[in-house]
Amino acid sequence: MKEKVLFFEVMTQEEALEIAYNWKYEGAMSFYNMTSDQEDLENFLDADARGQNTFSVRTKREKEMIAYFHYYLVDNNTAEIVLAINPHCLHRGYGSEIIEYVEEALSVRKGVKKLTVAVAEFNKTCINFYEMQGFRSAGAFNNYTNGGMYTFLKMEKGI
Repeated sequence: MKEKVLFFEVMTQEEALEIAYNWKYEGAMSFYNMTSDQEDLENFLDADARGQNTFSVRTKREKEMIAYFHYYLVDNNTAEIVLAINPHCLHRGYGSEIIEYVEEALSVRKGVKKLTVAVAEFNKTCINFYEMQGFRSAGAFNNYTNGGMYTFLKMEKGI
C-alpha cells in the first residue's frame, strides 16, 4: 500500500485569510492573487460560500499549506475543480500528486467520471500542466474578472 503523503482538510477561516493575503504570485501570475478581484476575495473569505468542498493540502514534510483545492459537482458525473499551489511550493511535483489523489477520491466517493477545469488562456504553464495530466481542451469562454474580460480555456478529463 502506498504511503499517504497528502493530507486534505476542510479549509479553516485562518487558512483562507493566509491564502488571501499572503500567497502572492509574481508577474503575469499575479492575476491569481486573491486580492486582484474584490468579488472573488469576498467569496473566498466567506466560509459558507467555501462550504465543505474547499480543502487545504499539506504533506508530512511541509508545515505550511502547499496548496488548496476546491470542487463542485456540475452533475452526477462531472466535477469542476480549482487547484492553487502555494507560490513557495511551485514546480515541486505537488500538482500531479494532488490531481492523482483527487481523481481517485472523487471517482470513489462521488461517482465522478469526468473532471473539468478553467484556465486563463494566457497561462500556458498551467495549460501545459493540465495537458500533462491528461486534460484536453473542451472550448473557450470569456469571463469578466480582475477588472477586465479574459478568455478561459475549458479543459476536461475522463477518469
